[in-house]
Amino acid sequence: MAIPRLPAAIALSFQIVLCKIKWGGVVHSFDGNIDEAERLIDLGFFIGLNGCSLKTEDNLQVVSLLPSDKIMIETDAPWCGIRPSHAGAKFVKTKFPTVKRKEKWTADQLIDGRCEPSQILQVLEVIAGMLTNFETKSARVKGLSFHPKRPWVLASLHNGVIQLWDYRMHTLLEKFDEHDGPVRGICFHSQQPLFVSGGDDFKIKVWNYKQRRCTFTLLGHLDYVRTTVFHEEYPWILSASDDQTIRIWNWQSRTCISVLTGHNHYVMCASFHPTEDQIVSASLDQTVRVWDISGTANRDGMKGLRKKNVAPGPSGLEEHLKNPGTTDLFGQADAVVKHVLEGHDRGVNWASFHPHLPLIVSGADDRQIKLWRMNEYKAWEVDTCRGHYYNVSCVLFHPRQELIISNSEDKSIRVWDMTKRQCLHTFRRENERFWVLAAHPTLNLFAAGHDAG
Repeated sequence: MAIPRLPAAIALSFQIVLCKIKWGGVVHSFDGNIDEAERLIDLGFFIGLNGCSLKTEDNLQVVSLLPSDKIMIETDAPWCGIRPSHAGAKFVKTKFPTVKRKEKWTADQLIDGRCEPSQILQVLEVIAGMLTNFETKSARVKGLSFHPKRPWVLASLHNGVIQLWDYRMHTLLEKFDEHDGPVRGICFHSQQPLFVSGGDDFKIKVWNYKQRRCTFTLLGHLDYVRTTVFHEEYPWILSASDDQTIRIWNWQSRTCISVLTGHNHYVMCASFHPTEDQIVSASLDQTVRVWDISGTANRDGMKGLRKKNVAPGPSGLEEHLKNPGTTDLFGQADAVVKHVLEGHDRGVNWASFHPHLPLIVSGADDRQIKLWRMNEYKAWEVDTCRGHYYNVSCVLFHPRQELIISNSEDKSIRVWDMTKRQCLHTFRRENERFWVLAAHPTLNLFAAGHDAG
């Protein structure tokens, strides 16, 4: 018999009651779609998962998108065990001896279909198996960079390979493979035939794509290098690292000229302001920081970074170890924090300057995108864009339009109206999470990196 629909007035009243529940609750045996899960999570509910939630491939895809801190593993006591025909069965590792009929039960066996609570470990194994399956996809793209003039895009991969693609011809032009481990940061130089990369081997490498080789390596970071970017005008490279520091390097003299300290967790990204002597950085310490690198706060009458960066010098950490008296391993204390932006509830994965306006956009593990405004004296939060239902990986301003583009581990890219702070478009992948975005400097082109490489 078909279940009659609730009258509209009753349905509306039920929604109002749900909205008034202060502490939320748990949705039992959830087997709905991701949009339904998102609405329930926004209302403060946890998503209860058992064998009934893991029957089909569609169920598994939904579960893989759920925030892990909003999942509760549960039992239906005893009706929702994981059956061999279920899609999730392939992830089950622990098997229990069972008998079909209760008359044949012994103390070392379970009765099939009647002992689901004691088999709840299998639900955990399925959820863990799906997450591990995603994490071991080694070809996922962690960094992207457009060439400013040629139809090329660089992709740095989790398997340690850097790929150079012709995006018009859909052709792989070259591979570069010298990093030991994942490569996260990648950036073309705007004028020279160079690009820079940074990886989990703590190394920053500068490459000449005409010569098809790495020309030199910069050493100094003590943990994973997350992002690497060139300055538009100065001979500088900016790097952000899990060692909680940001470093500015002179790639002509091959030296570290400044180390920015202040974050107290991994620094996930850092970038130069397009016109000012400023840097914006994002960290898992839940803050966004704006740094003044103009040299106006220099000590002892030293000149600013822009005046000091042209002198040749020794080649970084290796030279320092050989001749400790000849180099300043930790740079100079001539970069200062201008603003600390606090408002995210979890680690911040990305922050970007607006190309023309005094605005910053940030994305974080709290699933939120925040818009900030700043002036010479202070910075403040303008608004928050909500819609992603898992960690926001990357967020950028459109170079020429009033739009914000974001992507997320929820397998979606979203385009937002910057003025109204509304989501205009959502693009989804079926099975892959998104990790990074890149905007072409002059064309209306964007690239997004995801799990499948």
